[in-house]
Amino acid sequence: MDMIAIASTNVTFMSIVAAVCILGPIIAAIIAAVRFRCGPMPILIGVLVYLLSQLVIRTPLLNFLYAIPGVGGFLNAHGIFSDFIFSLTTAVIEEFARWAAFFFVLKRRVNDYSAITYGIGHGGAEVILVAGFAYINHYITAQAINLSFESPFEADVMADLAAASQSLSELTPRVMLLTIVIEAAAICMHVMYTFIIARGVRYGTTKICLPLSMAMHFLYVFLGSLIGRMPDGVLWQAIFSVIVAAACVYYLLEARRRAVMADYEKKRNS
Repeated sequence: MDMIAIASTNVTFMSIVAAVCILGPIIAAIIAAVRFRCGPMPILIGVLVYLLSQLVIRTPLLNFLYAIPGVGGFLNAHGIFSDFIFSLTTAVIEEFARWAAFFFVLKRRVNDYSAITYGIGHGGAEVILVAGFAYINHYITAQAINLSFESPFEADVMADLAAASQSLSELTPRVMLLTIVIEAAAICMHVMYTFIIARGVRYGTTKICLPLSMAMHFLYVFLGSLIGRMPDGVLWQAIFSVIVAAACVYYLLEARRRAVMADYEKKRNS
């Protein structure tokens, strides 16, 4: 397999995407905590719940599922079914964990502001781990690939780098910028899911809100995965993510406006 050199521009963009996907959620979380005066607790709980739901529950469950004779091979051969399982387990496990966080841990902090900051913490942790760390790895690997042309490594290392160079060569600046858009939209969606869960706990409508947040989470992830399989899928995935996230942000702003107006009317009448 021939080694493909990674353009210096692409390597630079990898470092930029890594920095944005790591520092962006952290800065957004700090701004939200200060702006809404919620403190760091909802953010930290959001990060912790994401890690626990993924590392302790979802990942072992998927490993067990793929270890069943015939199941792993079937899912690997049929990408749509694999996307379905990944989307379903993500939605059910994360949303149930999100509900448990507000019902048991943040019960005295159940309000819209805590929901927003929690959502940034939960979604931000996902973006940092899934995209931020991945692009750090891409950057290091790309640097090693380019360095190997001057000072070759051992044969097995060179083989691994050659294989990696095939996929990294497809990461153009355009694809990487669209990745930032998709990850930013993902954080907005996590805020939306948390908003629904928090209001369900607050107003005693969990029986409606929990399945609703699960369904929204599942459809967003699954449809995004299907769209990503289209030609130039990253572009269409970014467009889909922006449209859905923009609609959710509009709903959140409108819901907060109505809540503020309701509080104003209540104080004025009293």
